[in-house]
Amino acid sequence: MGQGTPPRGFGMLFFSLLAFWILVSERLDVQHLLVGSACALLLTWFWRDFLLDVVQRRDLWPARFMFSVSTLRYGLDLCGEIVTANLNIARIVLTPSLPISPVLVSLRTKLSRDLIRVVYANSITLTPGTISVSLSGDKLVVHALTRAAAAGVEGWKIEQDLLKLERGLGGG
Repeated sequence: MGQGTPPRGFGMLFFSLLAFWILVSERLDVQHLLVGSACALLLTWFWRDFLLDVVQRRDLWPARFMFSVSTLRYGLDLCGEIVTANLNIARIVLTPSLPISPVLVSLRTKLSRDLIRVVYANSITLTPGTISVSLSGDKLVVHALTRAAAAGVEGWKIEQDLLKLERGLGGG
């Protein structure tokens, strides 16, 4: 690969970003296409060294992460957990006595990859009634609106989904 030639994933990333832009903007006029193309080009240019590094090392685990059955299962389970948590929070808000009992919980995760740990912490924050306060190594501190929500974080199904996904990627 010559010095001036872009890495192999350059075009794919550009067109993926442009397609996402069109999907989000919901417009196909010239102005939106030009702005979307400029943004996609700038982002692709910004990530060019990363793409080149991935191609040279043949380290494709981020792609395997994005397009695996385990990722789909994780996404569906997370959506289910978010809906369930929303219903629980709505019940708490609509109950006159407001049975809240805020609590901080400290736990250790079995996940070994930093990226997967961050995904786990963000999954907790996305679920209404819980917020990831701190993530340091395998130690996670979570604030929960109720004791039941705090108890539900320990041994959560989402962590199990992410463990399966991590094993599929080759562990840590």
